[in-house]
Amino acid sequence: MSPRFEPRILRRTSGRARLHVPGLPAAADQIRRRVASLPGVIEARANPLTENLLVRYDPAIVDEPSLLAAVRAPSAGPAPRRAGRPPDGPGPAEWLEAERAVVVPAPPGTCVEVVCAFERYPEWQRFVTAVEVHERDRRGRGVLVETHAELGSRQVSHVMRYRYPTPGQVCFSQERGDLDAVEGGWQFRPAGPGRARARYRLLVRPGGLLSRFIHADLYERLREALLDHTLGELAGRVEQVAGGAQRRRGKMA
Repeated sequence: MSPRFEPRILRRTSGRARLHVPGLPAAADQIRRRVASLPGVIEARANPLTENLLVRYDPAIVDEPSLLAAVRAPSAGPAPRRAGRPPDGPGPAEWLEAERAVVVPAPPGTCVEVVCAFERYPEWQRFVTAVEVHERDRRGRGVLVETHAELGSRQVSHVMRYRYPTPGQVCFSQERGDLDAVEGGWQFRPAGPGRARARYRLLVRPGGLLSRFIHADLYERLREALLDHTLGELAGRVEQVAGGAQRRRGKMA
């Protein structure tokens, strides 16, 4: 979309937003269904006459940039795929979507600390080779973070902008990089004493350069790698950090 036709938020309250979407009548149902399918969205109602979209959502799960991204996506290409595999793999404009939740052996606060310790990612994330934090907020949390990773035989780099909508939520979107677009985030909620339910969501639009390398035979393997490796590595890391903290408290006692 050109800047003139960019969707924008007209009005917002907690858990409710009214978006103005120029050109909505041409794809009202597609856009409504796309937004309604986002995790955390309770209801999405389109009004083609006013070109507005009313969305009710859980702000602990989905944020406004994600709503806007979902509105923009139909004009950029097909909707994100939630399951299955395309016959010939995703095309240059298509999105790959990965989402899963697991219970990890550490409280939400520890999980957030691990996710926000960006420079230490190479210690526990298999695909990450180097990380540099270029900008931080007043609390010292990374806001603009550059990451270098290996995807098979390819080197992939990107600069992400991070947001922290709630104490247990870390969201990110790509500012620039080798992929067309990247967005997603972490959500951590209590799941019993010393445990948290970690939900990870990632949307990637590879772009023409990398789409040639992501054919049907690699599509599912990429999805599983994004989900299983990332969540599995997080679980191992937070268990290690939580165990170290307990040992330190034991020595002090």
